[in-house]
Amino acid sequence: MQDVRITKGVARYTSNFSVPTKTFSPPDNYTMLGQGTTNIADNEWHQVYATLEPNTEGDIYYNDVSFLASLSGTDGSTSLIDSSQNNYTISNSGVQIKTNNYQFAPSSGFWNNNYFTTCYLAGELDNLTNYTIEGWLYRTTVSDNTNRIIFNQNGQCNVVEEEWNAKVYNCQFSWGWKPVGQAGTCTLTTNSVCLSTWHHFALVKDNACHRLYMDGNLCSSGTDSTCCMYHPQNRWLAVGYYPHAASNHSNWNGYLQDLRITKCVSRYTGDTYNVPTRRFSDTQGTSQVRLLVDGYEESSVSTTIKPKSFSYVRPRLGGYDQT
Repeated sequence: MQDVRITKGVARYTSNFSVPTKTFSPPDNYTMLGQGTTNIADNEWHQVYATLEPNTEGDIYYNDVSFLASLSGTDGSTSLIDSSQNNYTISNSGVQIKTNNYQFAPSSGFWNNNYFTTCYLAGELDNLTNYTIEGWLYRTTVSDNTNRIIFNQNGQCNVVEEEWNAKVYNCQFSWGWKPVGQAGTCTLTTNSVCLSTWHHFALVKDNACHRLYMDGNLCSSGTDSTCCMYHPQNRWLAVGYYPHAASNHSNWNGYLQDLRITKCVSRYTGDTYNVPTRRFSDTQGTSQVRLLVDGYEESSVSTTIKPKSFSYVRPRLGGYDQT
């Protein structure tokens, strides 16, 4: 037997038809991305393969970015911008742009018991199977017993409701969330967060698995099968501020840079990842697909298709699959 195929939802033949004269091709959603011209019909074996990798410019997942605060600008400025396509308005309460301390030039944001809020709603992340929250932080305070909230998704004082937040508490960075229908809070923590040092953090939801990373390393993970957080529509995203009691606010002291939320994408899923080496891009990037024969590139093409959207990438010669 050869080429045994079952096709769901399609009646391929409804009358007399021409018998296939070659092996079955890929499905109808197969995309031809490039084509080589080398003649290798020489009755010899050849190594044929395709590669897929993101280009260095732009962010291949930029269209999925729902919030991006790069915190760049002139020294002392209080004008803050969301560089995602949503362009959410940022209401600033004292956060300043500083050019004397940053992970990537020319600046970062400085918090000294200040905060900013946006109209970014908690519902943006609810019921999503994948998302990534990340950024850079730099601690300047020595006090460890007070919650130093970086992100918070509950915008009212004296209201006990499900929320998510990220904070530095007792020298550790932690990520906590309250699933709907559960009284307790799920919490993941990292090792000690050093003073006067830039750290890259990432909070990743990958289906039912939550992962917390620091500086390219997986620090802790946990499973939450509900994957559903409370999302009242009058709640907002607050950065550097936790109004857990009307007279006892818990604010962040230090610097932050490149705060980014990506919906529907788990950017980091392994035990380690390469820490970003430049500012997050605010433009859509592309991927490069290359066709190689015997180690030599025969053709290449750029595509905006995300790498994780490919079910397979394989070369074809003369209309026939090679892998």
